[in-house]
Amino acid sequence: MKDGGHIQPSTTLIYRVLSKMPNLQEIAISDLVDKLFLKHFGKGAVLQESQQIGNEIYFLEKGMAKHFYSGKRKEQIVWFSKEGDFVASASFFAQKPAYEIIEAIEDIECFALKYYDFEQLCQKHPCIEHWVRMIMTEQLFLLDEHYAKNHLENAEQRYLNFIRDYPEFANRIPLNYIASFLSITPETLSRIRAHM
Repeated sequence: MKDGGHIQPSTTLIYRVLSKMPNLQEIAISDLVDKLFLKHFGKGAVLQESQQIGNEIYFLEKGMAKHFYSGKRKEQIVWFSKEGDFVASASFFAQKPAYEIIEAIEDIECFALKYYDFEQLCQKHPCIEHWVRMIMTEQLFLLDEHYAKNHLENAEQRYLNFIRDYPEFANRIPLNYIASFLSITPETLSRIRAHM
């Protein structure tokens, strides 16, 4: 880890996550950890700005972020990230300006990796590139499932699925954010919750 610090295996979530990955070789994990640096974002801080090229990928140790698009009249939340998640916009991988905005909804403590270091690690250790592809495939599937449900299911079913699939989010995320994520109005969400 940069800045003279070292990741303590027993105290950091990222090390525990990385060491459980079957396809990551120990030397690749070691080289990856050496390139990480600790960052903090206060609640409301922006991790990825719209129309900017993503230069860092993050691993959340603590806190949550929302991923959203902002229009003239409203924002549309498309995802939430929590502890144990890798966080980056497609901009990071494509090195093109982002549409998505990523903002802290709680104070965040995370490890960051610069794009240049990421590319160097992928060239040196193909297992890292394979591992990232697996993570991206899983995320793409989850997003596809979310979009399909938002278009095919009624509002009540979407909310029931949300609290079933993400029970830890229900008490951490403001209701207006949940409504946006489910593509319903806050008033509709209040009515659904009142009838439960």
